[in-house]
Parts: sequence; C-alpha cells; structure tokens
Amino acid sequence: MSDFQPLRRSLQIAAVAALLVLVAGVVFALTQQGRYKAETSLIVLPASTLDAQSQASFLETLSRGQVTATMAEVAQSGRFETEAEKALGLSASEAEDTTVTVTVVPSTSVLLIDAEASSPEVAEQLADRTAALSAAYLQSMIKPYTASQVRPAEGTAYAAGTATWIVLAGTVIAALAVALAVQQAAYQVLQARRAKRRPLRRPAFTAAGTPAVAAPAGPAGTAVAPMVVPPSVATPTVTSPTVPGTVHTAAQQTAAAHSAVSRPTAKGTAKPITNGFGGEKKNEKTPAESGTKTGSTKTESAAANESDTTNERVLFS
Repeated sequence: MSDFQPLRRSLQIAAVAALLVLVAGVVFALTQQGRYKAETSLIVLPASTLDAQSQASFLETLSRGQVTATMAEVAQSGRFETEAEKALGLSASEAEDTTVTVTVVPSTSVLLIDAEASSPEVAEQLADRTAALSAAYLQSMIKPYTASQVRPAEGTAYAAGTATWIVLAGTVIAALAVALAVQQAAYQVLQARRAKRRPLRRPAFTAAGTPAVAAPAGPAGTAVAPMVVPPSVATPTVTSPTVPGTVHTAAQQTAAAHSAVSRPTAKGTAKPITNGFGGEKKNEKTPAESGTKTGSTKTESAAANESDTTNERVLFS
C-alpha cells in the first residue's frame, strides 16, 4: 500500500460528504416557501365626546399602560384572526400558514398588529382585517376610549424569511467544515488499519535459534557473514568434599586432578600427595616400605660404629 493511499482515500470520502451537504443545502434553499410580513397599527385615545376635564383624567389613566396592555391581550386572541381568515376566504392550509401578533409600542398607547403569510397580498389583507375587527370590539368594550387605525397595511409587506443567498453561503461553510472533519476522521481510521496489516520486522535467527549479530564492517565490497552469539552456558559449581564450605568450579576441579598425578621420585622418598583441591594428605606408607627403611637404617648404623672403632685403634696404636 502506498504511503499516500490513505490520504487520497480520506480526501475522496471528504469530497463525497461535502457534495452531499451542498446538494441538501441547495435543495432546501430552492424549495423553501417564502414568508412575508405586513403591519398596521391602532391608537387608543379617550373618546372625543368627553369634556376636557374627563379627557385629561382618562389620558392619565391611559398613560399607566394597563388599558393598552389589556387591549393588546384581547386583540391577540385567535378570535379576530380566525374571523379575518374566514372573511378573506382562505383555505385550511393557507389559514394554518398565517400568524397574527399584537404588541404595544413602549411608552405609547399604540397597538402594533403584524400579520405573516406565504404571500404579501394575504399578509396585508389579514393585518387590515384583524385591525378593523379588533378596533370595533375594543370600542364596544371600553366606551370612554376609542381605537382607530393609524394607517393601513397596504404596501407594507416585506420578505420575512431567510434570503436564498444567505442559505447558500451557510451551506458552503457547513460543507467545508463537514469535509474537514470527515477527512481527518477517515485518515486516522485508514492509518490505523494500515498499521495493523503491516508485518512486524523481527531480527533474523540462525538454525540454532540464536539471533544473528552484525559483524564488524569489512573492506569495501567484501561480504561479511553475520556473527552468531552462542547461548551462554552456566558453569556448574562443585562443592569440595574434603574442605567444608569450599566451592570449586569444574575447571578448578580438573586442574586439581591433573596436579595430583604422581611423578617418579627416589626410592624411599615420601612424596606429598594432594587431595585434588590444593590440600596435602598425610604420607601413608605400606608395611613393606616401612620394613625396608628400618633395615637400611640399622645397616647404616652398624657400619658407622665399625668405622669409629677402627679409627680409635689407629689413633691409640
């Protein structure tokens, strides 16, 4: 297997993963349904039929925010949205795709009505119809106050969904990230498999099972055979039977045995005999050797006495 094969395969796998992500992103960007949002507003004020003092009193109450918050909650209920959808003749699927939101503009008595639908026309019509129905109900519920539409929703629709180019850009970035992650993971897996399949290199062994050791380098162009290191053999130790506590190796025992071989000596001379381990043995003689030595000693003594007697005779004559 080539050293670059895991890298090539990991790059191929990463390219396939990136292509799949790109295809999924493009399909999503082209098939997503467009969303549009339109808005209108209602303003809540004291009724114009009230005198100036009453209007001032109701304005002070209105500034506290409780009245407008209550009106927003009432308008937010699904009652007015459902009536508006029926009035526009929307189908069940179109009605499920619509949304109406009513909020209070901070520090004001203005109600903001937002309508969202799959087309700009439906969104604008739904916002206007919901605002009209809500205003009529609110005026009948709180008579000192009136709710009137500030401006219609016509011409206010705009695209509310994510732009196609944004989806495509995000898809490209996601594809690159996925490709990098997949490439690294695939490369590590392929490298691990390759390491398992590669045979281990072991030192060469001779017929005796001893590893070969490289011999010193010879002259250039000369083939040198590898040296074989024989297995180490432990030298047995032998305990001396003669001297307690003395330990001798086999080589020492052999040398002691050779040193114990008798050499020719003069007759009657006692030769010290070793015990095979460096120690001397006592001279041991046979009875015959002892008798011979005793007789010889007596003969020599008699001859010496006779010689002394002769010398005395010569001196005194």
